Amino acid sequence: MKNKILFIILILSQIFFVNKLFSQEIDIQAADIEFSKDQNLTIANNATAIIKKDGIIIKGEKIEYFKDKSFLLIKDGKISTTAENLEIESNLIEYEIDKSNLNLKGNVEVKDDINNLVMKSDEINYDLKERKVTSSNSSEISDGINNIYKVSGFEYSMS
Repeated sequence: MKNKILFIILILSQIFFVNKLFSQEIDIQAADIEFSKDQNLTIANNATAIIKKDGIIIKGEKIEYFKDKSFLLIKDGKISTTAENLEIESNLIEYEIDKSNLNLKGNVEVKDDINNLVMKSDEINYDLKERKVTSSNSSEISDGINNIYKVSGFEYSMS
């Protein structure tokens, strides 16, 4: 009986481990890639990363992927959705892959082509699961008919 319980626990832990591996499928393409085994780090210069789970494509001057933390750090990056209806540019992008969350810092610009909106700020957060863009900093939002709104913060839902 004791062996059966240990066997079931072993099988369940393996299923969880395999599921975690498949949930972090990232395709990185670059001319220059460095690997650091001790830090579980991949550094790619002038690279593109495709995250199939969230349906986004990231291009950046430098992309650092911390595999054990499920975290991407992108310098001077540009993000687009695979549906090509959203485009984001930022000096620094922190992407928490497991949480499907983007923290964007420094000259951030978010373009929503469906609703014809452009949001600019120094810091924006984008929750990919909830499809919600938020900022608590001074921001500027412009629409397709040349209206410009200056706000101290905003929350925008794309659902």
